[in-house]
Amino acid sequence: MCISVQQLCYIHADKEPLFQHINLTVNKGEQLSLVGNNGSGKSTLLRIMEGGLKPFSGEVVCSSKPYYVPQHFGQYDELTVMQALKVEPKIKALHAIIAGDASAGNFTILDDDWNIEERSLAAPSFWGLVHIRLDQTMNTLSGGEKRKSTCPAYKYIPRKLS
Repeated sequence: MCISVQQLCYIHADKEPLFQHINLTVNKGEQLSLVGNNGSGKSTLLRIMEGGLKPFSGEVVCSSKPYYVPQHFGQYDELTVMQALKVEPKIKALHAIIAGDASAGNFTILDDDWNIEERSLAAPSFWGLVHIRLDQTMNTLSGGEKRKSTCPAYKYIPRKLS
């Protein structure tokens, strides 16, 4: 996955700029660390990069949709692992197709992402957490298991880009 951030600016509702003129590119295989004081905009930048928050100006271009792993998981306790990963619709469509429901809607939802379940299990498996199931609720996991099980599975098994 490649992520390019160009002239990004974020302004709080009170009109106070949090950051501006952010430019960076992270190419496939590269790693990036964000270091800064509390409140300096690290999490906001990541939320913008994953598409969950809109910038005031600038652009984020990604070769595929990244995942944002939040700092706190309490708000996700009632979700399953696959819901927290935001892959539930695709996995349900995959299982429906495998079970014989070849409706166009299932194929549209799946979007040729045939290894979505494998990729979603890759992150917890990478950390040795093979006991974690995608239908397991987050409140049954420890804090470390929550973080590790919701790491971007795409990091470990890349999706073929069309």
